[in-house]
Amino acid sequence: MAIYEPQSFYESTLAVAIAAGDTTIQVTTAPTMTEGFMVLEANTSNREIIKFTGVSGTNLTGCVRGLASYGSDQSAGTGKAHAAGIDIAMRNVHYYESQYYLAFTGTSATGYNDFRLGDGAAVSSSDRYWYVQTSSVSAFWGLSSSGQMVVSEDGATSYVISAGGSGVTAGDGIDITGGAVSVDSLSTSGLRISASQLAVDHDGDTIKLSASGSLYSSASKMNLLAGMDLTAGQALQISADGNTYPTDARNSTSTANFIGFAAEAITADETGAVSVLFNTDQTGLTVGDVYYLADGTETLVLDLGEISTTGHSTASSGHWMSFTTAAGQTDISGMGAYMVWNSSGGTNFTFTLYEGAGNAGAVLATKTFSYTGTISTYYWIEKAFDIPVPVSELTQYTLEIKSTGIIISWRMNDNNIYAGGGSDIDPTYDFLIKSYKVNSYGTIDTSAGTNSKKVGIATSATSILIKNDN
Repeated sequence: MAIYEPQSFYESTLAVAIAAGDTTIQVTTAPTMTEGFMVLEANTSNREIIKFTGVSGTNLTGCVRGLASYGSDQSAGTGKAHAAGIDIAMRNVHYYESQYYLAFTGTSATGYNDFRLGDGAAVSSSDRYWYVQTSSVSAFWGLSSSGQMVVSEDGATSYVISAGGSGVTAGDGIDITGGAVSVDSLSTSGLRISASQLAVDHDGDTIKLSASGSLYSSASKMNLLAGMDLTAGQALQISADGNTYPTDARNSTSTANFIGFAAEAITADETGAVSVLFNTDQTGLTVGDVYYLADGTETLVLDLGEISTTGHSTASSGHWMSFTTAAGQTDISGMGAYMVWNSSGGTNFTFTLYEGAGNAGAVLATKTFSYTGTISTYYWIEKAFDIPVPVSELTQYTLEIKSTGIIISWRMNDNNIYAGGGSDIDPTYDFLIKSYKVNSYGTIDTSAGTNSKKVGIATSATSILIKNDN
């Protein structure tokens, strides 16, 4: 609730007549205050209290009509009609006083006003206290004659707030002296202080406070759910589904989502230990060297471009092509398509991978990306998904490609060159696609990958201290 200030001696007349429900009132002379309370026809039986919340020219705007003549409720009541020329003034309105009463009694708060006590003069020999008095106690707080803020719970003994006052009592390994709090260290486990750093020992792990103010565990192993089979020592990312997958520096999203290393082999859809500060499952490291996420490698398992000798293109903003995974294939890491487009402004593409033949199955992965400029000849567009998509061998899946803003041409063959799937144009027509599976993933190197991501420093040939402040 805002606190309104009155304007002494303001009075005017209505410039035009008003009806009982009008919320804009025109006066002959506008007040200086832009919000407050007014009385119309104060000395007649037709008197009415109003609240106005704005002034525009000589108009009082946002008027609340028919306020009560007592109490603090500022809700609209029953307004009255008034003729032009009647008097309107900022006087005899109890709301100006009641709003302060409400604020001090805690019934309402202004939300932004400061309350000040004292005359603003220099500190004197007198105490200035604010008392909270009952029949049994006379507590107070305020400014002492020495210029210190003090508080008292019994009305007799006062504590200086800056020196740890208000009755705070030391105990249970905590000491307070002159406002300084000290903690007794424990010899073996629990809370301890070493070299001005706070540490907490818990179940053999030590939780420490880093220089940046973050808490971390020296053992730093977290139990996380694996989205696919993981091997010990693999660099991992945490995906939007909350699961962990191997990470790859070629992809900016998976690079940014690096979380740590697999501390053990973890089977897909099972929980296992992930090291987020210190990992000992590495091999061949050089002590003191800084390591980065490495680019992963893939194996091409399907290439319709190699078996197509003739073909033509179809133009659209979206098409799909189904295909069959290879024997022994357990993931799809990326897809490619042979396309061309003509747009100097570039375009946005979305690759969507569906379960089954066609685009009615479950969505397994999406990848949206942009190209700038014109591609005037057919070109392989190949993109890795943010995480490798777990699949089953010898099973059909579908790649759908859509573009935004332009028409793309996707090269196809109408000689039924591929028996493992077909296009949305015709089951015997085949769009030219490629499919990849993971070959090497979740590795690290002393050289930065495509998207630079520093993961830590080697402390031995098999151990790495993970960088947790990226």
